Amino acid sequence: MRWIVLGFALVLAAPDAAAKIVIMEPPLALACATATSWPLVEDCFEQHRLRGTIVRQIEGAKLLEIESVEATHGELETWALYVANGPGWKLGGLVDGGSYVADAEVLRFERITAGSHHGYRFDLATTQQSAVSLDQGSTQSSVLRQTEAAFCSGTSYHCITAVPRCEQLVFGQAVLAFEGSIEIANNHIQVTGAGTQPQSCSAPATYATQLQ
Repeated sequence: MRWIVLGFALVLAAPDAAAKIVIMEPPLALACATATSWPLVEDCFEQHRLRGTIVRQIEGAKLLEIESVEATHGELETWALYVANGPGWKLGGLVDGGSYVADAEVLRFERITAGSHHGYRFDLATTQQSAVSLDQGSTQSSVLRQTEAAFCSGTSYHCITAVPRCEQLVFGQAVLAFEGSIEIANNHIQVTGAGTQPQSCSAPATYATQLQ
C-alpha cells in the first residue's frame, strides 16, 4: 500500500525552541487547483511550464498525465484527476509519477460507490527498468511490471494507491511475482493474493480509502 504523502521538512531551531514542521503542498495543488473553465486549466499548465494530456475522461471527470515541458525522455511528473465543479473544474486527485520514465497504460477510469461512500478509481499498468538483489549482495538489472490502483475522493487532491499485481523479470523470466486482487467494502479496500512480492507490491491487508 502506498499513500500519497505530502513532503515535509523538520526544522530545528535553538535547543530550547520547539520543532517546526513545514508542510509543502504539491506544486500542482498550489498552482492549478481550480479554474472557471477547462481552457483556463490548460492556461495554468502552460504558465507553470507543464504539459497536461487527457488520457481518459468520463462525464464530469478527466484523467491527465502531467509532464514538465522540459522533459526530454517522457518523464512523468504526476497523474491528475480533475472533476467538474459547477461551470468550472477542480483538482480531485493526484498520484505522483516520480519523474520516472516508464511505459504506462490506463486500464480503467470510473466512478465508484462503496456503501454510502463515493469517489473515483483509476488503474495503471506500468513497465520500467529496475534492479533486484537475489542473493542479498549483488544486484541484477531487471524489468518491473506492475498494476497500481488509485482511489480518490474527487473533493481534494489526496488519493490512496494499492499495487495488487507486480512482477520483476530478469532476462525475460519472472524472479519475483505477486498476483492479487482488490475488493471494496464500505470505505475500505482489501488486497488479497499469493506469490513472492517485489517491494513495490502491496501486502495483503485491509486499508482505508479516501472515498467520501
